[in-house]
Amino acid sequence: MKNLELINILTAGRALENDLKEKIRKIIANINKLSGNIINFEDFDMEEILAWGY
Repeated sequence: MKNLELINILTAGRALENDLKEKIRKIIANINKLSGNIINFEDFDMEEILAWGY
């Protein structure tokens, strides 16, 4: 039973991480739209940003 609980926790964690990534992508898209694409967010490493928490 403990293995199943761990799998469920890990799955929920991945779902939350993916949700957060999607929200960040939408925020970046909105910033790009509002700024006239003057900031190239393709230069930013999404994984590194998430790892540092900002």
